[in-house]
Amino acid sequence: MGFKVVALSSGSDKKDLAAKLGAHVYIDVSKEDPVKVLQSLGGAKVILATAPHADTISLLPPGLAPDGRIIILGVPNEPVQVNALNLIGARRGVVGW
Repeated sequence: MGFKVVALSSGSDKKDLAAKLGAHVYIDVSKEDPVKVLQSLGGAKVILATAPHADTISLLPPGLAPDGRIIILGVPNEPVQVNALNLIGARRGVVGW
């Protein structure tokens, strides 16, 4: 579909699987700042949050491109906290599915 797919995970154990499934870039969030990497790639149009990690999801809105969306698929046990300033200025959003 023409997307550049970026996989995020903690640790390197899923890197090969991510590449096998079509990821072009792998970000190890335990070693790299995912927001900086996503912004260096132009910002994410969509982030599918499949892992239920509220802390990681809460960090990601600034990694979105303008009009980008985080879609939460994995339900964390803790609240996802988002700074509204990271949403409003660039028309970003967080939605559940």
